This record gives sequence, C-alpha cells and structure tokens, in this order.
Amino acid sequence: MTSVQIYEIAESLEERVSKIYFGFADRFVNLSRLRRFWREVGFEELVHAATVRACREEGLFCDEEVTVERMKAIAGLIKEVETAASDPSLTPDEAFTIAFRIESSDIDSAYEILTRRRYVPYTFLQQASKCNYHDHILRFARAADQFCGPATCQRFHEWADKRHESLRNSVA
Repeated sequence: MTSVQIYEIAESLEERVSKIYFGFADRFVNLSRLRRFWREVGFEELVHAATVRACREEGLFCDEEVTVERMKAIAGLIKEVETAASDPSLTPDEAFTIAFRIESSDIDSAYEILTRRRYVPYTFLQQASKCNYHDHILRFARAADQFCGPATCQRFHEWADKRHESLRNSVA
C-alpha cells in the first residue's frame, strides 16, 4: 500500500469519526449543551481529516511508517463503534463510552505521526498542535462531568491526566 493510500484511509477514518459525533449531536437535540459539544468535537475531527488531506496533497509524508495493519485495526474499531453509535436508545453515558474507545485508540497517535511533517519548519506549531490535542481531551473530560456517571468521568480524567503527563514529557 502506498503512502497516498494510507493517508486516504486516515482521512476517511477521521471523517467517519466526525459523522459519529455529528450523529450524537442529532440524537441529543433536546440537550442543547450536549448537542453543542458533539457538534464542536465533530468539527474538530473534520479539521483532522482536512489536515491529513493537506499533508497528502502537499506530499508531506511521514518518515515513520504507519502500517496497513495499524490502519486496519483502527478501521475495525471505527466500524464496531459505528454500529454501537447507531443504537437509537443510546444514552449520553454510552455515547461518551464510545467516544472514549475512539479517542483513546491508536487513531490519534496515527494522526500525530501522519501530520508531523506539516509542522516541521514550525516547532511552535508542533507544540501548539499537541496542546490543542490536550485541550480536545480535556473538553471530553469536562463534558463527561456534566452528562455522565462517575465511572465514565473518572475514565476521561485519568486519560486526560495520562496524556497531559505525556505532553509535558514531550515538550521538555
């Protein structure tokens, strides 16, 4: 599989995640703050897809290989959660559990690797991108505080803390 094909798959996966989140926004139409949250994170995923596309179109391919097997594993997870996300009786807590499975999967590390060269001449942009990712995680944790039970909230906060520590170590 060529680099172009890997980037096309990654772009497609980010778009599929955005569709899941937009579907959640539509499902929770009567909860305006929750609906707004799902729309916002859906748009963030579209930005991820556009960034991968820009790297592909500009030929900014990563030096580190993202394998076909890795992409297939991510695609398998996305297919699995798409099925779960389509359940019309889905609760907010279940939606966040699905989002946790997506966000804590390998999709974000693959995205970071695939888009790394976009920021190479601009170290400050690389750092800003990492900080933006941490903000993305914190948004999930804060939203879970408002709409989910304690176990889901704890899962998101532990994940946010772990990623924050990782971010601090990578910046140091």
